[in-house]
Amino acid sequence: MKRLLLIYNPVSGKGSFKNRIDYTIDALQKNDFLVTPYRLSANENVGELLEKLDISNFQGIIAAGGDGTLNAVVSGIIQKKIKIPLGIIPVGTSNDFANHLGIKRGLDKALDKIIAGETKYIDVGTINNKTFINVVSVGNLTSIAHKTNVVVKNNLGKLAYYINVLGQYPIFKPFKLTIEVDGTQHHEDALLFFVLNSPCAGGFKNLAPHAKVDDGKLDVLVIKNCNAFEKLSLFLKVIKGEHHSDDCALYFQADKLLVECEDVVETDMDGEKGPDFPLEISCETQLKIYC
Repeated sequence: MKRLLLIYNPVSGKGSFKNRIDYTIDALQKNDFLVTPYRLSANENVGELLEKLDISNFQGIIAAGGDGTLNAVVSGIIQKKIKIPLGIIPVGTSNDFANHLGIKRGLDKALDKIIAGETKYIDVGTINNKTFINVVSVGNLTSIAHKTNVVVKNNLGKLAYYINVLGQYPIFKPFKLTIEVDGTQHHEDALLFFVLNSPCAGGFKNLAPHAKVDDGKLDVLVIKNCNAFEKLSLFLKVIKGEHHSDDCALYFQADKLLVECEDVVETDMDGEKGPDFPLEISCETQLKIYC
């Protein structure tokens, strides 16, 4: 039998996965997998967990949770230079990255991907020597994500973000960014800033329309400061994925960039609080996943 380490977040989404662990283990055992479950606590370092285990006993790892949980598990895998494949069970609020990979919400669909055993390599980003799998963001949207009530988020899902964004978008405060890429500097008065590995983040499906998870590049999007009418027009374009050529947006691809900011603004990394400026961001490594 193949052995799998199942790392799950008991509070992701509505916390329902903890009630389906027996179902998950049964489904995998019927397909010749032996599962070792591990309950992930808040802010737990997965790298330290993997250090305590003899990972050579396992043929794969499964992360059950949202984008934040996925980030924690991937960070541990990269930190410990583990080469076995990762399976994803998306049970968070948005599950942007899993959705883009075709791993749809629904336990059976996610398990089918793992049981089938097909794998591919995807890019992983680094920011100030920390790992991110999907997105780094800066600005007002980041603050909204951190302050959205967990109970409301679990009950309303993506709608909770949209409600908060629509309520505060007109009064977003700009911040001054300097982005250095290949020796060229971009100076922008920005409302929002994203570095993405996939097209999706925060429930928006087409933030980076040209992004691919295996091209060795990250997609950079800056929403520039603009007037009220332009803000509304651009927000509607973002929903449709038609914003990247707008005069109020800067969009390009890069494998490495340095970002500095004159103002005090929050950063976010896969839904969790990110590091302080300056930000050294790069696409440097690949991860093997069941997909």
